Amino acid sequence: MFFCKSDFRKKCVITFALVICVLAAPRIAYTCQGEDSPSSILLPHVKDLFKRDLYIPGVNDLDVVSHLIKRILQAKQSDAVLVVWDIDNTLLKLESPVGSTEWNGWQWGLLDKFIAGDPNNLTPHLPYLVAPTLPLLHQLNSLLFFLSSTQLIQNNTPHLVSWLKKQGVHVIALTSRGPRDRASTPIHLSNHDMQFADTRIGQHYNPFSNPIDPWSFKFDLNFLSENEKIERRQRDRKVEVLYENGVFYTEGQHKGEMLELLLKVTGHWSSIESVVFIDDSKNQIDNMRTYFSKQSIHTSVIHYTASKDGTRNFNGDMGLQSTVHQEWLSIREKLVQDHWEVESFKHAIGEFNISHFLPR
Repeated sequence: MFFCKSDFRKKCVITFALVICVLAAPRIAYTCQGEDSPSSILLPHVKDLFKRDLYIPGVNDLDVVSHLIKRILQAKQSDAVLVVWDIDNTLLKLESPVGSTEWNGWQWGLLDKFIAGDPNNLTPHLPYLVAPTLPLLHQLNSLLFFLSSTQLIQNNTPHLVSWLKKQGVHVIALTSRGPRDRASTPIHLSNHDMQFADTRIGQHYNPFSNPIDPWSFKFDLNFLSENEKIERRQRDRKVEVLYENGVFYTEGQHKGEMLELLLKVTGHWSSIESVVFIDDSKNQIDNMRTYFSKQSIHTSVIHYTASKDGTRNFNGDMGLQSTVHQEWLSIREKLVQDHWEVESFKHAIGEFNISHFLPR
């Protein structure tokens, strides 16, 4: 077929354009900013990034964290940046509903009704109460943590945690789990190739000049915990917290207060310039935002909501309450039958007596 020069030029231009599009396609796909991409989620929030604290709500993709860290490291040295992860329903969750965060919230509500002793609150739900006191509920939950398997909320989270470490930033976990969970928690994390010992703050510091790591301390509880009902029951007792291998076990307390305490006790209050905090709890998100708005450290607070799609609503589902209670009864029966095995767990979880959870 015969082509004139002008047709040939047109064909060359078209062919060249097609080649450029093909070669550029992977890059275009990677850098696109669709409505739900991490970049597009981040963009509305990062204008004048360090002129104000940052709050990013409704995040379902943790890749937002890596995009944010890249922006922060354009202005900050890596050793001045701290990334703080919640554990339950953020990094991972229990496979069984018994012992889960939602199950605990349900049990706390039942326990509060039981302690209040209001006849109007003695609803059919109370037979589902598994422990008559908060300390016993904590004991039981520690055992359930120790016995339970976990699963990731987002499959690439271990890769993201590893990437953060390679950037040279400090990375720790700040959990509502208590010191009794110090045996189960590292197992849960290591089963998914995550640990924080090598990037923790305060790794060479002990407030009691004691070379043994970990360290723990007690202090007066003089602020609200996750809800006022728990605070009312705890006001007159001291609460033990533990920081070990980059995991801060805070026993369900105010994470803003706890993070300030950790930074000051480890001597990092003046060296950390930017904190990125990721949590699924709106209560703790608000705690962190409110508390650190009064501090000099810049904070980026990410409300991670991916786990909410699978959240079990025990308070509003009678069928689920009955089903999960039957699962608890099966677990309890096994614990009674294998009492010798429970005894062997005491080295890991502390004192535990199954008789406290049997019908009276």
